[in-house]
Formats: sequence, structure tokens, C-alpha cells
Amino acid sequence: MKRKIRRLDEMLQMHARYEQSGLTLAEFCKSENINKCTFQYWRSKIKSGQASQPPVVLPSVGFRQIMPQSVPCLGVIRLHLSEDRTLELPSDYPSTQLLEILRGLSC
Repeated sequence: MKRKIRRLDEMLQMHARYEQSGLTLAEFCKSENINKCTFQYWRSKIKSGQASQPPVVLPSVGFRQIMPQSVPCLGVIRLHLSEDRTLELPSDYPSTQLLEILRGLSC
């Protein structure tokens, strides 16, 4: 069977139809074209009262770009280079320039 995302209201209606149908679970699932395990899962959630919130559906493929937010911060960035050398930069120092400094130090 092709996978289908089910909504809560859809499953509540399907559960009500099952209760009134008089069919066995297997017969009902076959007639509704729903996987038996999926229907049993929803049925148990509905009976226990846990089906009040729809499940969170995450994107199945792809990536979401997350952009950093700039947060004003008063402070300094301290780089301890050796026992007697420390480099202090303002916390709002441009990150691209900081990256260049770090790359230069790694040599």
C-alpha cells in the first residue's frame, strides 16, 4: 500500500465507521484500504484519549536553511595564543575576519 498521512479528523470518522460496520478489523482495513497496524495504532490512541493533538509531521526530504541571528552582546572574544600572549577582540568583531585570523593562526 502507498503510504498516506492521515489527519486526526479523518481517523476519528474512520474509527466511527469501523465501530458501526460489524466487520472484523482485517475486513474493515481491507475495505478502507488502510494498513491494519496503522489503523490499530490510531484506534488505540482514540480509545485512550491521546488523539487530541494531531501528530507532528516533519518534512520527509531536504534540508532547511537556518540563518543565525545577530545578538547584541557587550563583551570581548579572548584568544589565548600562548602563556604570555592573548588576543582580545570586541564581541561584535566581523565573523569573516575572525575566521581569517583563526586560519592564519593554524599555520
